[in-house]
Amino acid sequence: WSWVATGANDEAQRSVVSCFAGSPAALERLDVASGPEQWLESLERLRPELDLLPNGAELCTWDDDPWVGAAYSVNPGPEATAMITGDHGSLAFAGEHVGDEFAGLMEGALRSGRDAARRLLCG
Repeated sequence: WSWVATGANDEAQRSVVSCFAGSPAALERLDVASGPEQWLESLERLRPELDLLPNGAELCTWDDDPWVGAAYSVNPGPEATAMITGDHGSLAFAGEHVGDEFAGLMEGALRSGRDAARRLLCG
């Protein structure tokens, strides 16, 4: 997956491309430990329409970030989901990770957001 960041309007394109490789095996195959070159070559083949600036490329992974410590998504299970989505007064938690049967998907994020808003508005 890859996409180009844009500003408030489509004319304000930014020089940012963000991609997800998804697994340790994918990161190893892209040889991220050696720098962004292999990744850029793959991106050039996949997205030839992008005007990449290889000299300005910065490569980082979630493993590099001490605050992440996780994967794209996690299904915490029914007991933790009930605790997360329970009554916390004027605070409600939502996200794809508490999306029940849709956990890990955008559908789960949307449904849990709707449910969190309903809990806050309706009490």
